[in-house]
Amino acid sequence: MQNLCGIVVARRTSGDESLFLDTLLETGNLQSFKLPGIGKSKKRSPYHFIPGTQHRFIFTEARDGLVIPRSSELVFSPFADRQDYALLTAVAELIRLTPYIKAGNESGELFLWLAEALQTIAATHATSDVALNRAYWRFLEVLGLAAHGDEDLTRYVGYDLNDGFLNAAELAARPHSDCVLPMRFFSEEATAAETASYRETIRQYLQNL
Repeated sequence: MQNLCGIVVARRTSGDESLFLDTLLETGNLQSFKLPGIGKSKKRSPYHFIPGTQHRFIFTEARDGLVIPRSSELVFSPFADRQDYALLTAVAELIRLTPYIKAGNESGELFLWLAEALQTIAATHATSDVALNRAYWRFLEVLGLAAHGDEDLTRYVGYDLNDGFLNAAELAARPHSDCVLPMRFFSEEATAAETASYRETIRQYLQNL
């Protein structure tokens, strides 16, 4: 019997009013759960299992990988009583990183990264673009894909996701790279449209690994 926390990263329903969940467990592993007939339950609501919510599951591991938990308890929801559009969008964009967790790089640090990022976004959703940028950078760090330069970042004009920080001469030598982030990514000055494009660049980079 296992007793583990998990964060819902995807969900889907079935015709018999059951709910299928994909979760990131505190071990760093991805685990699928089935909640049979929850749509008809008077004790539990499917609403409590939306992506971004954290639950404690008690379950016995199944051979086919699909588990029906014996019990579950809501531990944290970034939404509380306010499901405003900006917060929903920010949580959804954060969850979009979880498909890039590959077999072999699972670790409890990934769960801590997602749990902390969700709490930060819930607390600062008015400035969620800054929080999302930091969460994306932290994700690269956890995966061992982030390079670090000198403490004085003013020396640099960009960051190549393959090679690290670039000075002006180095950036001029690769004007058409698809994997370069401007230094505004690391500041709080970029517009919402700019930060969204920076995060899309990171997702494209991860997809092509």
